[in-house]
Amino acid sequence: MATDKMPVQGAPRYWWILVPAGMFVASRIALLFVSYFGMAISPSLFEPGGPREFIQHYPALDGFCRWDWGMYERLARTGYWDDGSVTFFPLYPLLVRGLSAATGLHLHFSLLVVSNVASLASFCVIYRVFARLEDEGAAKWGLAVFASYPFAFFQAAALPEALLTLATALGILFALRGNHLRAGIAVAAAVLTRALGLTAGLGLLAAQLRQRGRNAKAFFIHPGLLGLALPVAALAAYCLYQYLKFGSPWLFYTVRARWGPMASWSLVDVLRTKNWNPFTLPIAAYLPFVALVPTAGAIALIFRRHYELAIFAGGYLVVVLSVGIWGSGRYTSSCWPAFLPAGLLLSRYPSLQPPVVTLLAVCQGFFFYLYSHQYPVM
Repeated sequence: MATDKMPVQGAPRYWWILVPAGMFVASRIALLFVSYFGMAISPSLFEPGGPREFIQHYPALDGFCRWDWGMYERLARTGYWDDGSVTFFPLYPLLVRGLSAATGLHLHFSLLVVSNVASLASFCVIYRVFARLEDEGAAKWGLAVFASYPFAFFQAAALPEALLTLATALGILFALRGNHLRAGIAVAAAVLTRALGLTAGLGLLAAQLRQRGRNAKAFFIHPGLLGLALPVAALAAYCLYQYLKFGSPWLFYTVRARWGPMASWSLVDVLRTKNWNPFTLPIAAYLPFVALVPTAGAIALIFRRHYELAIFAGGYLVVVLSVGIWGSGRYTSSCWPAFLPAGLLLSRYPSLQPPVVTLLAVCQGFFFYLYSHQYPVM
């Protein structure tokens, strides 16, 4: 029976933390191994890796610092420097800068520390949400599938995906508990991490509608309505900053046009393209995972009547598959609700557990090797 009261009689109060913490540690050891030996065996990169002078002396960590990480490092160091930089949202570099200033830790290390502390916390929160909605077996195996998903290494990289996952998971957990103001604050933090965080607000709306019924008057006079307004207010505040500093409130979106049409590719664009080359071909390998695995999970959530998770995951995936397929690897790694149905399936059929998790983990190692060598795995 699903429960949010994890401790059992005679057990320490926080015994349940051992499950997500153990999965986190195991996944990080495996990724560090792949990074170290991958960089030791083949240190050259497919494309230049950006300002790596410091981190490249640590091969086990160097593989996590690719592609957009250099933009976040510069943001943490200098702040926004032109209108193109505002496409990278501020919360992650602010936390990185704060950690570095408070501890003296090098910015390269700070990027990874913030990401992985957020990831560890997100493992715990996701496990908590899953166990509230299903039994502990489903929670354990759902988290295992999330951790072994082929693009889950983005949760360990010097990127804001782990922070986005943590903020949305906290928002949904608070909403399920009826703490709607806290839920709104958490999702507002998600919005300031990536614009995709706004889709978690759909989950908050679903939770409030379920808990307050269909009485429109009760809905609009309830103080929980403020929780729904906070994520929108966070985005509005960032738009206002862009307007005051650079003269346009929508730069975070419109600037993507400068990167070319592929920056806003949809799933349909990928299926129609005939321009396959070494830079675009990896997207074809994404499709079985990003278009089928999370989507199937999001649909299955509806049949389990987990509407808060389903509407969040569904809205999230619609945006990704409509305008963000180029970065769908990293984006779907944060679509954590979609992995609960897989956990439920594996908990009921133990014979599937080893092959499914092993296959996903092997695929993750393959994609991480490519990512660590600056191949276009995004």
